[in-house]
Amino acid sequence: MPTRRRRSAELPATSITFTTETTAPAVIAGGFIIPPNTIDFESVFNNLGQKVLDSPVVLSVIVGIAILYVPALLWTRRQDRKDRVKVSSFLLMVTL
Repeated sequence: MPTRRRRSAELPATSITFTTETTAPAVIAGGFIIPPNTIDFESVFNNLGQKVLDSPVVLSVIVGIAILYVPALLWTRRQDRKDRVKVSSFLLMVTL
């Protein structure tokens, strides 16, 4: 890479001018974009049922997660309703 010479601003005549040498390019930022790989959905869904049945461990994990997810979803929804009642504002009657 060739060395670039940069000349600084000229100082008054009584002062010394100086130059700097650098091998760094004059690019502040740069980069390139790598496109993601494409997904062939036809090959993904081809014989999907047979592929799932061939691996019972994966099937049991997916079913187990679904079984745990539904009750957790119902419980958290119930807790959100309770929180809404706690946070809501009420109009207080002030007697003067």
